[in-house]
Amino acid sequence: KQRSKIMLLGALVVGTACGEVEPPPTQAEPSRIEGEVYWALQGTERAVEVFAWVDGEQGEALCATRSNDEGAWGCALGPYQGEVLVRGDHPKGDVRALDAVVISQTKSGVQVSPAQHLIWAYARWLADNGMGAGASIDKARMLINEHLGGIRHHELKAVDVTSADAVGPRTRFDDDLVAGTLFAGLDELAADISRKSGLTVGGRVNGFSVLAALAQDIQADGVFDGQGAKPLVLGSVELDANTLRVDYARALLAFMSSELNQS
Repeated sequence: KQRSKIMLLGALVVGTACGEVEPPPTQAEPSRIEGEVYWALQGTERAVEVFAWVDGEQGEALCATRSNDEGAWGCALGPYQGEVLVRGDHPKGDVRALDAVVISQTKSGVQVSPAQHLIWAYARWLADNGMGAGASIDKARMLINEHLGGIRHHELKAVDVTSADAVGPRTRFDDDLVAGTLFAGLDELAADISRKSGLTVGGRVNGFSVLAALAQDIQADGVFDGQGAKPLVLGSVELDANTLRVDYARALLAFMSSELNQS
């Protein structure tokens, strides 16, 4: 018996030396994602959820957390790698963003904003029409960023340009201010539609409902033309190809010359 034990021990030593016995695999460190929700979602805690993004569709839930008063959020995803969908909740409507994470690494600076929401909607249409998940996000970013000021919205932290404290002292009108102004312009567009429809400003038609309608618009056919599954209407105003062009430009000018603008 003693000899058998010695022989077995010798076999294990030889096997290990020859590489036949491998150590147990080490478990991958969890991936993590973190960022900010834009200023309209700040001021109180907001639910933030992260899902896998698979073939242009929302997949399994990866993590859930809450943003703080200043909009910061973050959570661990487990050993996950690939594209993700982030959803920030608000009583008037959610705002979404797409990004990607690498296993065992932290993806930081993910912005949940109106521009990101439109990128999500367009990327979904591209994926539905045969483009891969990563390529659809890249193309959607390029085209939506170009349409909305020619800035990299997925890398910017938009400033609340209606708040003098948020704007603070600045030496130039930087891209963070541009992004904030563009988002404030959506609220002004909603106000204009409300006035034309005889509705209370900030009520049923608001920045969130305008954003949702624009997302439906581009997700339906890949262009901003006012046509979702059926013609899109906010209040009594029917959306068309000018909504995010001429009408939006006028709303931006109106906001920039108003007392709400603190930039």
